[in-house]
This record gives sequence, C-alpha cells and structure tokens, in this order.
Amino acid sequence: MTALSESPLFAHQYSSITAAISGLAQNDWERRHAQHVLQQFWQKYFKVGRVIHWQTDVVNVFREYAPCLRERQYRHKANNVISGNKALGLGYPLSEVNWADPASGWSVPFAMRRIGACEDEALTGAEQIKALCERAEFAEALNINVCDCGYGTAKYLVAVARVGNLVTIARLRHGHKVYEAVCRRTQGAPQVYGAKYYLVEESGTRIYQTKMGDRAVWQSSIYEREADEKAVIERETRKGRRLRIELKRWGGMKLRNRDGHSLKEVEFDMVGIRVLDRRTGARVFKHDQFVAVVGARRAELSVEEVAEEYRHRFDLEVTNRLMKQQLFLQSYQTPAVEHLDNWTLMVQTALWLLWAASKEVGNECPKWQRYGATQKAAGERRTAAATRKGLEKLLLSFERKDFEPKKCQKGRGRSKGEKQEPRKRYEVVRKWHSEVEISKNVCQRE
Repeated sequence: MTALSESPLFAHQYSSITAAISGLAQNDWERRHAQHVLQQFWQKYFKVGRVIHWQTDVVNVFREYAPCLRERQYRHKANNVISGNKALGLGYPLSEVNWADPASGWSVPFAMRRIGACEDEALTGAEQIKALCERAEFAEALNINVCDCGYGTAKYLVAVARVGNLVTIARLRHGHKVYEAVCRRTQGAPQVYGAKYYLVEESGTRIYQTKMGDRAVWQSSIYEREADEKAVIERETRKGRRLRIELKRWGGMKLRNRDGHSLKEVEFDMVGIRVLDRRTGARVFKHDQFVAVVGARRAELSVEEVAEEYRHRFDLEVTNRLMKQQLFLQSYQTPAVEHLDNWTLMVQTALWLLWAASKEVGNECPKWQRYGATQKAAGERRTAAATRKGLEKLLLSFERKDFEPKKCQKGRGRSKGEKQEPRKRYEVVRKWHSEVEISKNVCQRE
C-alpha cells in the first residue's frame, strides 16, 4: 500500500495510510455505523427511483500466506490451473449487494461485509437485502434483486419470498426439479405439489450410478408444459454476431427441499432463456438458462424485463475484477482482520468516487489503445475503467490547499531495544458444505 503514497495527489507520509485504515473503525459496531454514514452520502449520487436494481454475489479475497489472520477459510479458486492442484485457496468470502444502473452498465457495492466462519453465504445475503428493503428510502420502490445459482436454494428463497417490495430473480442449476403448484383436498394433508418437471432442454432418460447399480430415470422437460408467456428478442454482439433469444415463462411453480426449509408456501414463475445464432440456428451456449422469479410483485415484470435484468447481472463480475486488479482489494496485507474489514469499506468508497466522477472525467486513453472506438459525448457516463484512468487529471485541477496536511510534531516511535511479542497464528477453518456449524473452540473469537 505504500505505493499509493507515490501519487501526486497524496501529500501525507506513507504511514498515514495505515493510520487511516486502522482508525476508520475499531469494532463491528463502529464499522456498521461508518458504513451507514457513507451510504447516506452515496445516495446523493445514486437517486432512488420507482425501481431499484440490486445484485447479490460473493467475492473471494485470498490470503494463503497470512497465518496471523484468524478464521481463514477454504475457498474455490478458479484460476488455480497447475496440474494436480485442487481449485482451492485460503481466504475470506465477502457478501456484497450492489446497486446497479443497467443503462450505463455500472454495478457499485452498496452493502459489503465479510462472512464469518459460522455464517452461511446465502443467509448472509438474505439478511443484507432484507435490511435494505426495510429502509424508509427504499420501502416505497420496487426492489429487484438478481443473483446466481448459489442463491437459487431453499434457504435463500424462503428467507426473501415474504418481503413485500422485493422481487428476486435467481438462477437455478441445470437439471433441477420443479413442480406445478396445485391445491387439492385429500383425506390427509392438502396436496400442494403437482406434476414434476426437470430444467433440461429435452425429455429423456438419464442414467444414475448408485451403490445398488445403475438406475434409469425418465426426465420430463419443462418445455413439455405449455408456456404462459413467450417472447423473442433479437440482439447483436459487439463483434457483429446476430443472436435470437427465445424466452418462455411458466407461472405457478414450486420447489421441494429436504434440509428443513419448507417451500410449500413459496410459489414462483420459471423463465427459460435460449440463445441461438440467428444465421445458423445453432445454440450459442450448451445449456439453456433457467431463472426463478420470486416475490409478490413478480407479475409487474414481463418476460423480456426478467431476461434483461439477469443479463445485466454480469456487470457485477466486471466490478469484482476491477476491485481486485485496480483498486487493490486483494493486495492489502495486514495481520489484523479488523483492518481488512476497514479496507473493504475504503474500496467501496473508492468505487463510489469513480461513479460520482464518471460524467466529469475526460478520455485519457492513449492513442495506441483506442482501436478506432467512437468517443463518448461530454457529460455521458463513462465506464469504471475509463473513469479510473481520467480521475487523476480531474482531481489535479482542484485547489490543493484544503487537502494539504496540517503541521504536527513527529511521533516518539519505538525506543531502542524494545521488542514486540510474536503474533498469534491461527489454524484454517474447515467449513463443510452440508453443515455450517463449526466447533466452539475454533469459532470463538480471541
């Protein structure tokens, strides 16, 4: 982080960076208060409209060589490509809820926090989005939250289905079973599950390998059921490839679960998205995408709007890459996990600064990187990467007097011969997929 002090905008000493990060908050309560104050300030630059677009995901921050950080967890690391190595890394998961602007492609983290070793990712995301929907400034708007298949589970859908002003668009994994919603009186309990369908493209027999031998199961495709709504969208990629997107929507669907989360009262709409090449008619992707639309106000969204909302979910991936590669989210090294949480909040603030300046910066792209692209008009919002390149020139045009440090006496420093106690080292927390509970001796905070 001392490299930041080389910027012409930084007039302090390099040690001031550490002092600013450690002094931002001393505990979780102070950190939540600081985040709330910053959120109130951020809302001045992101106006609340009739519809608010949220995007929920988990971003991993890896710390393989930091044994002094407590509660490090095993996380999936997709780019671990060495032959024979498992795709695992040591670090922390960060649960983020981004405020998105589909028109410009921006997705800015509004609520972000580290997931503890005793916490579940899906339930943490559900708590965050419910807390946002209950705020007075968001209570009157229609909140649309888009998330990936990691949140297309019973525990998450049950938690968010009862929020009146929230519509959740969650992708379900390919091959998942869904059921028609029925209400039939029988001698026992009322029947709520009807015909069973699989989220596959075509009906057929699938062979499962079990301990008792191979077992053949007939899978009826969801496309066998008549769709309640259909639509076709034509798009063209940046490289000129013309696409045909076929959309189908089925209402009155339900899920089943065996993990203790009852979904009998949760009814949703199912949307199938198929992308084809308009010239050849071939599939662009191997499998269709299936998303569940959950919420009391889901009928206010057409099938085209649902597909467009999920398409813009990938704007969040661009933000995650920018935070790691350009905003040093993963580069900050510290032995204190509290300082890591503070740094996460500072990275959020940096992104919101980029958002506020995205209409003010100029084009600072070198000539050899322009590739003949059309220049944007003055006042038009630029991308996050383009804003970061042009922000320094904009800030250098400000009056520097208000940002200069005040004179003060130099600190005493460490006396000669003074020694510090070695930092304590912590074991890595093993967090199982089927059970989130960790033994008390591991989860207990020092």
